[in-house]
Amino acid sequence: MKTTACLWFGCRYILQPFLICLGFIIGGPFARVDAYAQKIQYASKVLKYSSDLGGKINSINRILGKPNAFPQGGENANTWAPKDANLPGFVELAFAEAQMVKQIAIFENLNAGAVNKVMLGDGNGKYKTVDKKASGIVLWTQKLARKGDAQRAYYFNRKRRKIELADVVDQNPDITYILLDEAMPDIKSIRIEFNFPSIKGRKQIDAVAISDSEELIVPEIDTLSYQTALKTPQVLLSTQTVETGFSTLFLAGDYLYFTEFREDKSGATFKYHIPTATNPINLTQQLGFKNPYLNLFLGYSPITQEVILGDVLKLGRNSVNGFYLYKLEGDQLNYLRPLTVTAYNNYGDYSDMYLSTDASQLLIGMESDQTQGGFDIYRSLRKEDGNFGIIENIGKHINSAGDEISPFLLSDQKTLLFSANAYSGFGDFDLYVSTRLDDTWKNWSSPKNLGSLVNSSSFEFSPVYDEQNQVLYYISNQQGRNVIKRVALALADLQNSK
Repeated sequence: MKTTACLWFGCRYILQPFLICLGFIIGGPFARVDAYAQKIQYASKVLKYSSDLGGKINSINRILGKPNAFPQGGENANTWAPKDANLPGFVELAFAEAQMVKQIAIFENLNAGAVNKVMLGDGNGKYKTVDKKASGIVLWTQKLARKGDAQRAYYFNRKRRKIELADVVDQNPDITYILLDEAMPDIKSIRIEFNFPSIKGRKQIDAVAISDSEELIVPEIDTLSYQTALKTPQVLLSTQTVETGFSTLFLAGDYLYFTEFREDKSGATFKYHIPTATNPINLTQQLGFKNPYLNLFLGYSPITQEVILGDVLKLGRNSVNGFYLYKLEGDQLNYLRPLTVTAYNNYGDYSDMYLSTDASQLLIGMESDQTQGGFDIYRSLRKEDGNFGIIENIGKHINSAGDEISPFLLSDQKTLLFSANAYSGFGDFDLYVSTRLDDTWKNWSSPKNLGSLVNSSSFEFSPVYDEQNQVLYYISNQQGRNVIKRVALALADLQNSK
């Protein structure tokens, strides 16, 4: 059977992909031509495979479902990686139901071009070859610049990752589209063979999809629908040099609190009067703190006025000696006691914390023995003695093989804001919102990206939301420097995210 392949930006052979290419250029990466609704299925089950890394990160099951690395492409923990990228590999996948197939899309998010042979089957082990690599490798020209991100290095300088054997080269993400001259009916499975040694560097495969149409399958970011249009976020503060960074925002009355740290992790906490926009006050200096590493404001309850302070040198590697409870009374921080969390087990050198509005719950962003892959978000209930109980992973609907950090829970104790790097997004770490669906704290709505006005091509984290004034504050990395931004965002839009 003959096949026709189409380059996304070449678009040589058929008119409709040309229109989609034009839409990509004019309308952005998510513009589409919907002449009719095509039936698209992503692979839902793994039948056979050559190898994977043997853990949760980049395991074979990460190839299932919609893309996680695309549309920007590049390295992603939520994708499949072979154990040895210098050996040939293969995968056999099944779809939820049989369908007519006119198009196949293979999302190669890292060092693409290794697709060698593609076969379609009826689900009973019988396959027919539809393409033996000719033309048709799509060059995905959007590249994500991740180098030189000091903020990311500060958070994630760890050595627990299994890395497949291969040289390090550029990201080079592509999508292989195979358009069939004649549609094939009753297709239930696919076998793809890869000539990985033909391409230098590590390899990762994001997803595999089939369609009954020649309209190219365009990866889309699941963004939040806004009833009230967003305006461009305003920059409030910026670090003066690339050697310093912001961290851990929280709001108390008319003040925004934040930490500014240096490369050696020392630093100071400041408070910024929002209504007057006057110069930030050095709270660490004002209170006479002599320890330059006791500088992270990790959580605040406006009801109990409790504040969690962290000593950045004592937060990781199973230690809870670095967390302390203070009480914020006017301009004073009065020491209460060390913070104790039962069975706290941190594999990393850092953790995020968020104290719920009524101080009854603690949300923690860290990597533990319960992790789904990287940094996950955990929950701990407060006990009668004032300490916090055993941590619980909040589940796979939020936590992935990548990193989830910076949890912030609205006062309804259902609406969660957080930062993550393993979902489809606009940059390295994006901000997302999700709604808790029941009292197990394991079931959440599908996370919605806050969109391209909020998220950039770099790193967004530490969201805090002012419910009274309906304003979101967060930290963004721009050209190597951290900035604190704010944007008006309707509470109803966040709470109706599911």
